[in-house]
Amino acid sequence: MAAVLTPANATSTNRRRYHRFSVVRPTRIQFYKLDDDIGTSWRACRLIDISGGGCKIISKMAMPVLPETVVLNICLGFLGFEPIHARIMWRGGSCDAGNVYEYGLRWIGIEEARREQIIASLARAELARGQKA
Repeated sequence: MAAVLTPANATSTNRRRYHRFSVVRPTRIQFYKLDDDIGTSWRACRLIDISGGGCKIISKMAMPVLPETVVLNICLGFLGFEPIHARIMWRGGSCDAGNVYEYGLRWIGIEEARREQIIASLARAELARGQKA
């Protein structure tokens, strides 16, 4: 018999500041170490979800999870934006036998106005998708 979740026994809460939009689409990333400023070439990845605070991707590239020394550029051209800088906050294990890794990214150095533009673009895209259904 499954336990029923009630306010009395609930222990976790959603602490996210921004709504996450499910987008599941191909995009590209580039990562580099801050001490050498030389990035990798742009690599394919798949965007899973995105918010005003960051995104989740899957990639075949095994990247180090060193938030203080590694920065990513992620291409958001489908939203009409230049690449955004992000830090890897966590890496999940391989998603399948093909060594595909899941990463949680947090935007860095982003102005609040740009963050709001991203959220507005995502909301418009979600609304348009809902009207087509």
